[in-house]
Amino acid sequence: MRRYKVCVADKCADETTRLCNELKQHNYLAVAVPTGREAVTLCESGDIDLLIASTTLPDFPGADVCHHLETNPGTCDIPVLLTVEKSEWATIKDRECPKAGEFIKKPLNFPMVMMKLDALLRKHDTTKDTALPLDFVLDTAYTDQLTGLQNRKFLFERLQEEVEKAHRHDFPVSCIMVDIDDILAVEEGWGAASTEDILAEIAFTLRHASRNYDILVRYDGAQFVAVLPHAPLDDAILYAEKIQKAIDLNSFCDPPSKAKARFGIASCRNGSARGAKNILGEAMRGLLHAKSQEDVAIVARDLNTP
Repeated sequence: MRRYKVCVADKCADETTRLCNELKQHNYLAVAVPTGREAVTLCESGDIDLLIASTTLPDFPGADVCHHLETNPGTCDIPVLLTVEKSEWATIKDRECPKAGEFIKKPLNFPMVMMKLDALLRKHDTTKDTALPLDFVLDTAYTDQLTGLQNRKFLFERLQEEVEKAHRHDFPVSCIMVDIDDILAVEEGWGAASTEDILAEIAFTLRHASRNYDILVRYDGAQFVAVLPHAPLDDAILYAEKIQKAIDLNSFCDPPSKAKARFGIASCRNGSARGAKNILGEAMRGLLHAKSQEDVAIVARDLNTP
């Protein structure tokens, strides 16, 4: 798979180093520059797939860099992510984003950065290359833009497939509904943005805990679904406990915020779920029961048991 090359333009060396290291850990190539003019030169070389630029660059602020790239036919389609200081956020967040670009506030929430990069590159590649396979182009219709996970439309199709495969081949499949609530200590005026950061972080946590063939979905608002093929009920409970522990140990965003997760789990084998709607409905019922109890985080049911 081709590795995308990202230019990071920021006057803060420590922050730039941390971001570049994070990018490299997620299989991006990263190059850092301290000025806007150097960023423009790199982009004009034809070697950059995406630019992350600070709005407070000393010589050539990020907004000016964007304007320069947009007016140059050779760089006008490079996606741009502008990083904004907290003190600027109130005045800049409602401005129109640059072409193919987006704003993100500092201090950077790295999972949110990765989600936004993925969304920008997907949008860019789909728009640029009309020769892409149809299934790749259509994939954007099944993707949640905030978290990068699959969406509700994708869930019903794939969950039905997995239940049918479980019936044919006699293996277990588990469906886990996750609800994030009790988000605490979100600063006044930053609620929506901080909530988005938390949801992106939760999505990142789910990805990190999951296998390549697990199905991860942002279901609705702050609800997620994980479909675990070949996972019996006990394994699904261990998975939920792992996610719960990761969420309990982490503080999200700046200012620090905490979130609480509750889980409803349904597991079946050999088609005992009687279809996707039934197993999802049982997981939802378990989630609602967990939410109705003060000290209960996980409610699980094995559909093989009468």
